Amino acid sequence: MKRGVRIYGHELGHTSFTQVTRGFLEAAIATETFAGFMPIDYWDEYEEYPGASAPVSVNCGAPSATAYAKALGEHDKKWLMLAPNSDRVPADMLEWVPKMVDGLLTPSRWAVDVLTKLFPGMPVRLAPHGIAADMKVNDPNRAEARRDYDAGEFRVVHFTSTNSDRKGTKTLLDAWRQFETKGMNLIVIVRYEGAAEVRKWIADRGLESARVLPSNGMEAQMTSLVYSWQHVVCQPSRAEGFGLVPLEARACGVPVVMTLCTGHSEHAIGAASTVLSGAPEPGIVPVLHGELEPLDDIPGSVAPAVTASAICEALSNARDNWRRLDEAAYLNAQAVQVVWSWPAKTGPVLLDLSKEAENE
Repeated sequence: MKRGVRIYGHELGHTSFTQVTRGFLEAAIATETFAGFMPIDYWDEYEEYPGASAPVSVNCGAPSATAYAKALGEHDKKWLMLAPNSDRVPADMLEWVPKMVDGLLTPSRWAVDVLTKLFPGMPVRLAPHGIAADMKVNDPNRAEARRDYDAGEFRVVHFTSTNSDRKGTKTLLDAWRQFETKGMNLIVIVRYEGAAEVRKWIADRGLESARVLPSNGMEAQMTSLVYSWQHVVCQPSRAEGFGLVPLEARACGVPVVMTLCTGHSEHAIGAASTVLSGAPEPGIVPVLHGELEPLDDIPGSVAPAVTASAICEALSNARDNWRRLDEAAYLNAQAVQVVWSWPAKTGPVLLDLSKEAENE
């Protein structure tokens, strides 16, 4: 009997596609549903990759690579992991996705609602993302952060993979103009191709304590060290399919300033068993959001509005109450690591897909 799931995804670098691929592989191995892996960012036509006849395929990489599962495998059911960046997807996807795959996996309930409306009649399943095992507290860096806070320093880091308004980067810089005082430092980690534009945004605002760190991704262990040295990770996103950064930061025991809307709501509100549903998780300072407004993602897309004043208020709250927030985040870090491991979150989904295929 044919069994298991073949994973299609990215192996090179440290992009979000690569992170998700590695997470799905970890979950598949842990649940004994792993039938093979097909790298879609490079492959050798003369090499045989296992799992070509697995009943289920899951593409964790670029959506356009769904063609690989058809061309290089014989699968009864083909699934695509798709995390929308707003309430819309590119128009051409509405045409070709239903022809290429049998169903969609997506990492948040918000994203399930979005895709169910965009792809009527197509199965859409919740498959939450997880965090790498190396995302954990680094005690020396946390101790240094506490000493520096007592000395009057306050470090904030913001990660963005786009220069659109989706991540709230430009609005964060507007907020920093109001918030910036002695001892404050903001680092914006951005892709190399977007670094020059973000530097211009900083220069245009005359910000003296904000700087850009270009990066196209780091391995999990290095990223955890970067998180652990900060006082706060700030992610005031207007739209996220899931939003791994603030979840990873909390696994490292670092307080986060973040919106609670769209995909962030999947892990920011009452996600751990120790917290009552509806309340933000320990170590989180919410950035209040408003009504839906146009978003420069897909033409016609909308997302909750986020203002500079709301971000500034949340940052001030985090700075003034940092000792309490730091303790809460630190004490909850291990729970985040356990609850949000890839095997714990994605494993059951792969197990269900494999069992269903076996029973058909």
